[in-house]
Amino acid sequence: MATKATTRQRFGFNLKAARVAIVGLSQEKLAHQIGVTVNTVARWERGEREPDTLAQVEVVARAVGKTVGELLE
Repeated sequence: MATKATTRQRFGFNLKAARVAIVGLSQEKLAHQIGVTVNTVARWERGEREPDTLAQVEVVARAVGKTVGELLE
């Protein structure tokens, strides 16, 4: 039986899709642009972690040309 993806997993999937397909940023460039480590971006994309604050989600969303809602849906 399939389980519903968690918010963290959806965020990670949507972030990676936006970063690669829409913006074309590497994890390294995105990390530098938003002031986090490459490891942090990688963990977000794998669904292991999520940004600590809504403000951080907003910064990520702007960096990849998405809204917060689009990254979380």
